[in-house]
Amino acid sequence: MKKSTFIKFLFLNIAIFLAGGIYADTYSHTFTAKTWSAYGDQTLTGVVWTASATGGAYWGYDTNTSDKGQQFGSSGNPATLLTLSTSGISGTVSSVKITTSGASSIAGTFSVSVGGNAYTPASVALTSTSTPYVFTGSSNGPITLTWTQTSAKAIYIKAIEITYIPGTVTSASLPVFTVTGVAKTTDTYFDQAQVKLESATDGASIYYTTDGSTPTVSSATYSTPFTITSTTVIKAIATKSGLDNSAVAEKTITITAPTVGSLPFEELFTSSLGDFYAFSKTGNQVWAAASYSTGTYTKFAKISGYSGSNVENEDWLITPKFTASSTAGLQLTFASATSFAGNALQLKYSTNYSGYGDPASATWTDITSQATWPAENSSYAWVESGNVVVAGTTPVHFALVYTSTTTAAATWELANFKVINVPAGPTITVTEVKVPAMLSTIGQNDTEIIHVSGINLTADISLTISGKNANRFSVTPTTLSQTGGLVNNTEVSIKYTPAAEGSDTASLTLTSAGATSVVFELTGKGIILTGAGTTDNPYTVSDVKKLNNSLASATKYWVAGYIIGVPTGGNAEGNLSAVTLTGPFTVATAIALSDAQNETDLTKMIGVQLPDGAIRTALNLKDNASNLNKKVKVYGTLQSYFSAAPGVQNTSDYVLDPTALPAVDAQQFKVYTAAGKLYVMAADNEQISVIDVLGKQVYANRLKAGLNTIELPAKGILVVKIGNTVKKVIL
Repeated sequence: MKKSTFIKFLFLNIAIFLAGGIYADTYSHTFTAKTWSAYGDQTLTGVVWTASATGGAYWGYDTNTSDKGQQFGSSGNPATLLTLSTSGISGTVSSVKITTSGASSIAGTFSVSVGGNAYTPASVALTSTSTPYVFTGSSNGPITLTWTQTSAKAIYIKAIEITYIPGTVTSASLPVFTVTGVAKTTDTYFDQAQVKLESATDGASIYYTTDGSTPTVSSATYSTPFTITSTTVIKAIATKSGLDNSAVAEKTITITAPTVGSLPFEELFTSSLGDFYAFSKTGNQVWAAASYSTGTYTKFAKISGYSGSNVENEDWLITPKFTASSTAGLQLTFASATSFAGNALQLKYSTNYSGYGDPASATWTDITSQATWPAENSSYAWVESGNVVVAGTTPVHFALVYTSTTTAAATWELANFKVINVPAGPTITVTEVKVPAMLSTIGQNDTEIIHVSGINLTADISLTISGKNANRFSVTPTTLSQTGGLVNNTEVSIKYTPAAEGSDTASLTLTSAGATSVVFELTGKGIILTGAGTTDNPYTVSDVKKLNNSLASATKYWVAGYIIGVPTGGNAEGNLSAVTLTGPFTVATAIALSDAQNETDLTKMIGVQLPDGAIRTALNLKDNASNLNKKVKVYGTLQSYFSAAPGVQNTSDYVLDPTALPAVDAQQFKVYTAAGKLYVMAADNEQISVIDVLGKQVYANRLKAGLNTIELPAKGILVVKIGNTVKKVIL
């Protein structure tokens, strides 16, 4: 090879090598803290990225388990479509690697495009594990990262890495805006904001305007961050000798004052938190608008400190500022609901809070005790607050304060929030719209609670009962004393004591001089029960139907009946609507009981839940078809099971009537007693249980093949149950 040819060949290979490797560049950014607190622009390692979404008005940083990175959206406010985009990388992009994930059970996809061209693969399915995904192609132009989901979950991004071959630089890089302040929404700040301008071009000068005009080199020169106190359109250019001027960068920053509430005020949380201000002091879980399809309130504000595990949180939901028109002050009402164990919600007010930022900067007065609240872990049963009054004309903010710990994190919901001026003239207010129907066995009683308050009163509030069966109802107290014209939210008990089986009615009237009277219609039903819910005197199926879920609580009772089939449905009228009465049976999770064998009337049946374990194994008809029409006692809570149909849930014990079982097979088991002990000669390993005359199980174990010697804690007549067969013995 000639020397000149060799040199050309060498330079060609060097050029190819440089083009393939050295001239390729890599941009990368790793999220180590929450970066976005609102949708809009953020500078990530010198490059401006714009975040936008459909929904997802929540931003955080996940550190609970695997450090998933920046969080967008939450289960209460998910981002169904999320994009991050930038035009800050100039050149041909060959690969984009994104480390991303979603919350547990997310159903969504992620994709990448450059210059409008989709990169390969077209998309990937998101998982709950933070995973790096690599997309390849060859395009230049804006880079767009897109997440979509059909679930309601948080989305996370941990890292970005982009490999590209830089293009020829002919102009200064576009100025980048960094805005700081207390953000209300994207590019909207309370009272003021600080603006910083940067260009990725080293040594570039930045010129800007704040009146919306196009900047030139004669415009103001940027040197240090500046403050704006009103809504401003900022435009900027970057310049450097030897390069063309950059394009014009533009941002509109809206400055707003904290909201002042007008009276009467109402927030129903239809699709957002409205004029409420949410401030998160601790934890990533926040207040957000939520909804259900059914219930007393279907739109509400909601927060939960649970995110895969209990998480420590402190979150404030703060109202606008209100000013009463008279010294009588403001009257606040709302409804709340809760579930799961955890701290109670707190209600506070402040007369010196600015309307935004950390509430710790202000003084707060706790008025939690003035409102009525649901009990802890009360299964989202809505409770009305009653009237909460703050007297005076000093402007105030109200706040609902949620806290959770690593050991307990309740879910709280807030609905129908109203603030009004305290009404003029004497006024009686009762939180409840009606008094629920009451139910009691003869000789017992049932009690309902209402909450009464009054303002501008000139006399005490009197409570009287009248009507057809007034002697079967009573009210305590009968008088609510006013002080300075005010009766604070007070609990009033209404008791029903039936004298005979049947329905009773009466009226409760609340009166005070000059005030409009408040009248409630009272209804009660007296019932006679056969049983008492004890192991010796269990409730019958008819008893459970009569009680109609009125004993729904954690307390458990014994119920006896015949196994009549397998329930699969119920209705709002309080009856089972679908029961399989004949085999083959395909469901093992429940049985239906009746008071009679071979019953076919579904209104005379109840469902019994069979938890996974020994109870299901022994009683279910799918595996024990011979149990059909056998009598059984079950021990559990009396509550609706299958829609509103009364039933037994959380079953934790049972006694299957031994008289309905065949005798022990003498060829397989020999059972006898001697010297105060029970002896069982077994041919195989079978389950054995021993039951006393009260139906209580006193022994349970598995036999071994051969002779088994068993010492029992009980004496007298005992029933020995081996498998599905029994034998009576005397010890």
